[in-house]
Amino acid sequence: PIGFQGWAFNMRQELFNDLNVRKALAHCLNRRMMNEKMMYNQYFLHKSYFEDLYDNNNKCTNQLIEFDKNEARKLLAAAGWKVNKAGKLEKNGKLFSFEFLERDKSTEKFVNVFAEDLKDLGIDVKITLVDFAEWAKRMDEFKFDMTWASWSASLFKDPEGMWHSKEAERLQGNNITGFKNQEVDKLIDQLRTEFNISKRNQIIRKIDAL
Repeated sequence: PIGFQGWAFNMRQELFNDLNVRKALAHCLNRRMMNEKMMYNQYFLHKSYFEDLYDNNNKCTNQLIEFDKNEARKLLAAAGWKVNKAGKLEKNGKLFSFEFLERDKSTEKFVNVFAEDLKDLGIDVKITLVDFAEWAKRMDEFKFDMTWASWSASLFKDPEGMWHSKEAERLQGNNITGFKNQEVDKLIDQLRTEFNISKRNQIIRKIDAL
């Protein structure tokens, strides 16, 4: 089993409701540089939430999102965000700014790199450092914009807690991003009555692609 870590968007916030916005910010995360220069290549870049379900017989077709600020600018423009006279991104009179909630000062250097690249696009990021208890409380109550989180993995996959729509509004749940997708819900519901591991993994790969 292979877990993962990364930035978590709170999609309950209007700012992150737009897929183009989320993709744009993903393109501003310089993962290759961070892994090489700051993590000494101790990690690999994910393009799946279930990396261990893929092999030569089941190749992962998900696209790896690369660092590309020009692509980010195009996506933000498509979402209606424009650079104003002050060099800030603006839409309907509202500036593009958000809070990054952090719980470990040792990871702040990574967030600072991200914030600087966003600043180049006209986006302001406020980094708020709290202790773990406060971070957990705010996460349980969905009182955050973006944060760095990590997820473990199990041998037998059960994505309901993390990805089902019914979990998106349940306080203290695992669907911290507020992810909702009817197609994913239907696939997760199929897993409840499917006990063949091979067939279950096929369904989960479909969920992963979505």
